Amino acid sequence: MAKAITGDDSIPRLRAEISDWLKLVKLWNQDDAGRSAREIYENIPSLNHFLQRLHNLISRLNDISYIVDVLPDVGQLLGRLTDNKTILLSECTSKILVTCILALVPDNPKNRLEERAKQWAYSQVKNIASYRTENPYKTDLMVCTPYEFNHQAIEKFVLEIQADLESQYDRKWSCKTNCLIPLRSHFQHKSFDVDKFKQGNVERQLSEELDNVDSNSLTRISDMCLPLLHIPRTVTLIESLLSCHSASTSEELSATFLNTVTQLQSDCYFKEHCVLRLTYKGRVQLWLRHLPALQQEIHNLVKVTTVLKPCMSRTCVRTTVQSRNLPKACVENPAIHTAVNAMLKSVYINCHGNSLVLRLINIFNLCLLDEVSADVTEPHVEFSSFFPRRQEALVHLLAIKPQDLSNSSCYHQLRTMNTLIKQLTSSGGCNTVDVCWLLVQFNTWFYKALELTLYPDTDLQDVLTFLYWYLYPLSTEELELEQGSLREVITALRVLQSKVYLQSCDLQYTMSANQRKHSNQMTNVIRSLLVLFLLKSSGGHLIAMEILDLAFPDMAMNDKLASFLELLEIFLDFHGSIRITQLGSAKVKAIINILQKLKDGCSSELLVSNDITTG
Repeated sequence: MAKAITGDDSIPRLRAEISDWLKLVKLWNQDDAGRSAREIYENIPSLNHFLQRLHNLISRLNDISYIVDVLPDVGQLLGRLTDNKTILLSECTSKILVTCILALVPDNPKNRLEERAKQWAYSQVKNIASYRTENPYKTDLMVCTPYEFNHQAIEKFVLEIQADLESQYDRKWSCKTNCLIPLRSHFQHKSFDVDKFKQGNVERQLSEELDNVDSNSLTRISDMCLPLLHIPRTVTLIESLLSCHSASTSEELSATFLNTVTQLQSDCYFKEHCVLRLTYKGRVQLWLRHLPALQQEIHNLVKVTTVLKPCMSRTCVRTTVQSRNLPKACVENPAIHTAVNAMLKSVYINCHGNSLVLRLINIFNLCLLDEVSADVTEPHVEFSSFFPRRQEALVHLLAIKPQDLSNSSCYHQLRTMNTLIKQLTSSGGCNTVDVCWLLVQFNTWFYKALELTLYPDTDLQDVLTFLYWYLYPLSTEELELEQGSLREVITALRVLQSKVYLQSCDLQYTMSANQRKHSNQMTNVIRSLLVLFLLKSSGGHLIAMEILDLAFPDMAMNDKLASFLELLEIFLDFHGSIRITQLGSAKVKAIINILQKLKDGCSSELLVSNDITTG
């Protein structure tokens, strides 16, 4: 068999790669622990790919004598890899390494070389097993298994590093001195010249304190801890590293360390078991010192609530937002809020009116408002302080819950907000994007404005002026078309809502003038308006399914059900202006029938989907 593949060009290529990897492994075994750990961690994927190809070749050759002849350094390389404990911490690499070694074990040794190869292979596998798994072999000097010894050694190692880090002062950023300063609680434990600090002579004093931590040391320690990131018991150590700063103005922790920690935090969203679940304090430290971690957090939040689970209820979205305490971190750390606000605003501008993104933005803002109300620190943070000063008057009005006001009061407040918006935009203090971004965060007033459009006593133009801001971003020509369409629909619905015996043809005639394709923003407005019409009109329950078909055309049943339930939740619970007891038994029964039909439709779609998949 060896002669049959002598001409295989993979042998000389692998021989050269074995030589290169051998040189690299020798350097790793001799080099500084932190640097070698980082390099190993970065090279693990390439090493796994190489070992897999090596295993394939050895299995194909199936001749130990020939293998040793054409690949003379293969045994030395595999042996040195089994001696590197950092490599053995990678479970995937260990498994591939074992398969490569076992491939060198002949079934029936024919000569002295093959017998020695078999003995060597078993010893190497035993060495790996003693490091990675519990086994019956006892060490000579300790009454514990090698696994237990290694486990205890790692724990002791972690605790010692953590103790060294915690012996350094905790620090915070001072806006007054524009630098890191020791926390006040530590002034009691070590002489710190407070008088000099108050006088502003802090440079020498702080340099003495901060020089206790060497930035190069932090880099080496973070590199050395890379293989430990997949061990749950090291969470406290990782958080201590994230909290540690030196006098350096640049980032001290290695980029590989920070990026790996960031990536592992994504598992909290997408995997049932997260290896490295940082505490709230640890997450805040990561977000403060590594902007990509905050960007990844926002990306994961948007992905989960709009792509992976678009049918989530508002309650579930709220739970997801609060699960990571990002709104709380925004309240306690203005720098985080500034960054998060800019990221969400960018998502909003580029979402083209996607209703799921708008829902997330609104719920995030509600969670932020709750955290401000729950904050007991002194001085107390005002909610308006999270917005530009020139918008504070408008923010105060938007923060008032419309369900706490009468309809007439809501209408007058809406007119006041229109006046404030006009003043902001005409004076140049606020552009169109800023106004739209502010309003979309308080969409309770959007739904209240929709309700007011159906009241004959309100001036339709005042309400429409407010609603038009929710049609951003559209060109002037598109906006004029959408405004005309919206006015026609609302005018017709005002007439139909008092009609007791409503027929589907009435509504079809109303919507016939609006058959053109609308923007996502306009679609959201008409969809919400039609569901509100179903709930408030006298005869809407008679044509409930027809109204739903007009509100959610060309939508899958599960999406239609999720969207309808969300609007019901908004108008019956979140908005609060419509009580379930006010609907009447006939309308409640119609809603129940709709939900049952949608549910049955979802089941049918699932069966068809399964048939297509299996077919």
